[in-house]
Formats: sequence, structure tokens, C-alpha cells
Amino acid sequence: TADRTSINVYPNPTSDQFNIEVESANTWDEPLQIVVLDRLGRVLETGIIPQGGNRKTISLHGYASGTYFVKCHTLTFEKNFKVIKI
Repeated sequence: TADRTSINVYPNPTSDQFNIEVESANTWDEPLQIVVLDRLGRVLETGIIPQGGNRKTISLHGYASGTYFVKCHTLTFEKNFKVIKI
């Protein structure tokens, strides 16, 4: 269940790319959707960690330094993070 799931975003701050890693007490029963937004709420990147997967690398190459927002969600839960690009 989602309450026993932790998501780690690292390295943060980052100069280019970062990883989203899932640590769950049980296997995912649905894919984890990933959306990267800028501070204006525009979608910059999207990705999926498939069911049973545990890590995805996202690149911010070509984007300006600053704060980005990462939304990780399934049908049953959502977690949001800030990622700083230096």
C-alpha cells in the first residue's frame, strides 16, 4: 500500500539529472507516473516507473538553473518534491 512506500529523489540539488527511486514494502500494483513541472506549472518532462520497477533517471539538461517540481503519482497516491538545479 502507498503508506509503506517511500520515494527518494537524489541528488538534490543537481547540475543535470536526478534519480527517482521507490522503496516499497510490497511490489507496486500500478505504474508510478512522474511529471516534472517548472515554477509556472508547465510540464517539462514526464516518465513512468513501471509496475515492479524501482528507479527512473530524469534529465534537466537544457533547462535553466532554478527550482523544479516533481509529482509522483498513481491512481491511489501522490507525492510531490522540489528539485533544485544548480
